[in-house]
Amino acid sequence: RRNRMRNRTILPENGVSKRRRTSILDLLVSPAAPEIGNQPTFRQNYRALKTTEERIEKAIQVFRKDCLDPFLEDPDTEPIELDSFVSAQLAKGLTSAEADKLKGALVNALAVDIKEFDHFKVMKTFAKAVLSYFDIVTDVLVLVDLVTKSNTSMGVVQGISLGFSFLCQSFLGLALGQPLWVVFLGLVGMKPALESYRDATRAKPFPNQKMLNDQALLLARMCEVITEAIPQAVVQTLVLLKYPEQRTSLQFVSLLASFLTTGFVVASTNREFDTSKHWKRNEPLLCGYVPKDGANRQMVASVSFFTFYNFVKVFSLCLLIASSSFRYAAGLLTLEFLMILAWRMSYKNWRFYKRGMDGIGMSLFTHFCEYLCLLAAPFPLVRFPTFLTPRVYTGSLAYMLGVNFVIIFFSYRVF
Repeated sequence: RRNRMRNRTILPENGVSKRRRTSILDLLVSPAAPEIGNQPTFRQNYRALKTTEERIEKAIQVFRKDCLDPFLEDPDTEPIELDSFVSAQLAKGLTSAEADKLKGALVNALAVDIKEFDHFKVMKTFAKAVLSYFDIVTDVLVLVDLVTKSNTSMGVVQGISLGFSFLCQSFLGLALGQPLWVVFLGLVGMKPALESYRDATRAKPFPNQKMLNDQALLLARMCEVITEAIPQAVVQTLVLLKYPEQRTSLQFVSLLASFLTTGFVVASTNREFDTSKHWKRNEPLLCGYVPKDGANRQMVASVSFFTFYNFVKVFSLCLLIASSSFRYAAGLLTLEFLMILAWRMSYKNWRFYKRGMDGIGMSLFTHFCEYLCLLAAPFPLVRFPTFLTPRVYTGSLAYMLGVNFVIIFFSYRVF
């Protein structure tokens, strides 16, 4: 006990510690020292800072962290109350003169931070757009190559799949209540690029838009993957299997671009949502698993998993089609679609729970998109209770991985 008191650190009222041995006089005249775990920091006692400039700077940092950043992350949160924030800082040790200076500094911080946007996010969004449109360009080149080699049947199938993808993008914009010019952009494949730009630059949602920009971007990416990247991968894999004499380097490059686009878009989209403050706060049991340390390794692992998942699923289905006929694959896919729908109906969650978009037609279309996700691009976001639920998602994922072995066996041993 004597040693513990001799090495004790006294914290005076100003919060500045004096590292020296205590004396009997100190014990008699000094107030009781607080516990070390309750030492005041600058957020609790501004008197610990020496100058007014330091106190104002720290107050602005607290404002950005506690008020401004959450508001920019989720504009639907409570509005920022400057007077309440300044009053709280007065109670923590700021003087009246410093509080007046703080108000002006906070106004400047609001003007600067809200006006600026994340340049790094813009660069990442641009890189994703470049990869996606490189995939589309190579698909068009493969289409032209098939037509020039008189393989019109596969060329027509590939052209129809591209047109269907653009049509789905337009239908999505119409369903979200976006302007007609955005719908027309979807007809030429430019809607994902527009949504990426609007989300990166923090543009305001359109007046009648039914979702926030980040949610609209998510749906645009999912629609692009499941209606363009996956069907194109299936068509081009079939061409490589059934027409070996028409193989070219361009086909392999385009196919690799389709697989990488799917894996990268799925992994990066899920990472953005998982690290979002808004989603971690509202869905803490579903979001927040991406580690702070080793996040890049986790990203590489995710891209690799989703890319190879897409590859093995597409290859097994194409092998079944090439060894038998399309009707066997179509029958298997239809049976899987109905089985998962019946499973969801048993939980009474098969509808798309969004106001104005929960009709039977939209709900079945949404289930069709979610099934395609499970088929070759399993976005982890579809495990949310408003979509598939975690149980249906994990069970369907396990089935999709296991049925590949059955498909390969039937392709080689039965047909």
